[in-house]
Amino acid sequence: MAYFLLGGKSYYAIPAVLFALAAGAVPLDRWATRRRVVVLGAAFAVVLLVSLPYALPVLPLRTADKHGVIAGRSDYQDELGWHELARQVGRLSTGADVVLAGNYGEAGALDLFGRSLPPVASGDVTFRYWRPGVAGRRALLVGFTRAGAGFCHGYRVVGRIAMPVKNEERGLPIARCTLDGSLAGIWPQVLAAYD
Repeated sequence: MAYFLLGGKSYYAIPAVLFALAAGAVPLDRWATRRRVVVLGAAFAVVLLVSLPYALPVLPLRTADKHGVIAGRSDYQDELGWHELARQVGRLSTGADVVLAGNYGEAGALDLFGRSLPPVASGDVTFRYWRPGVAGRRALLVGFTRAGAGFCHGYRVVGRIAMPVKNEERGLPIARCTLDGSLAGIWPQVLAAYD
């Protein structure tokens, strides 16, 4: 319970659960009669069927959105729309030397799903360690506001991130600008934008 109260992910507790299962195996064996196992198994099946759509993304997107499953799970919201984002950025990236993404989710999606995109960079979390070697200074910024793009000039919004559900990326700007130096030269400024 402490994991949830402190904002942790459910899978953080898995190692402790294994010890709890081992400790409870002998008392359970003593308690478990055939009748109790059947009743418990039926109750488990009902609970599983009711909670499955909230625990795993098994419903079609429209159905899950209609019933509030997507709105209630930010991790589901963060899994949707990446292919569309990659296509959108692909259409807007013509002439750019580098794509700078506002967070590692955007950067990872563009890197994974982007076809014929310029090199993708992001200073967010560990993506900062994979800065591409880029000589040109024409950048396409994904998810950066004008205020957050202090490392370039000529900032011009060319689109907005379109996502199928309302999440933290939806509506953020996609902009063109010219970097104030080489990507390697301005990298400390890019990293400062994340602090």
